Amino acid sequence: MSDYQKTFGPVVIERDGEMVAKCQSGRFDCAGRLGNSCLWNSGTLRLPADMWTPDWCQYKLSALRDAEEMKK
Repeated sequence: MSDYQKTFGPVVIERDGEMVAKCQSGRFDCAGRLGNSCLWNSGTLRLPADMWTPDWCQYKLSALRDAEEMKK
């Protein structure tokens, strides 16, 4: 069993005062990730080695928007 906690979309963290999205961060892992590939879109696309969520991720913008709203 994995020690990671799965989230629906990208993991959003605050870094240097800005909200950023990662596919994996600490003990949190995006449920759309399988190995180094992303299954959020039709087809399989390779993720960057640093796991920062690419702009083509269909959930990135809404996850960042939701995180900004929670800060208010």
